[in-house]
Amino acid sequence: MEITNEIMELFRPAYGAERETIAAEGFQWEINWSSIQSKLIYLAGRYCDRFASDLNIDVFVIMKQLEHRVLKTGSHLYGFREDGVDNSSFVINRYIRQYEYSNGYGAQYRALWRLDIDVDNGIIGMKLYPVERSISQERVRQAVAAAESRDGI
Repeated sequence: MEITNEIMELFRPAYGAERETIAAEGFQWEINWSSIQSKLIYLAGRYCDRFASDLNIDVFVIMKQLEHRVLKTGSHLYGFREDGVDNSSFVINRYIRQYEYSNGYGAQYRALWRLDIDVDNGIIGMKLYPVERSISQERVRQAVAAAESRDGI
């Protein structure tokens, strides 16, 4: 499943997110995003009882894309729960099938954060912020169905 902007826009900044937002900027493919990485590591340590290192997989992919100058504009979700960190695909899947996992509305997530990345001719901007967890299952299903119908799935 491709995660479209329409799907990602369902995950809006949480109330007061501006107080917790961390940003980084760079140019010519060089960016110091260590403050963002530090915050993600802190969140994994705070909210995950096990498998906090799941976070490393997504961070490593972003680092490799930066190194090879192939990073693209887009957004990433990080769902922090007792048993690890979910990436965007797993977060979306858990919202679609939320009643199989919990009592709904992102209840399985102790925290949900979004990383927006903007790349324009080697100029890079990143912004990390908390997002609302109370997104209806139906809204996520509709957005995913619309994306899949455009893709011919």
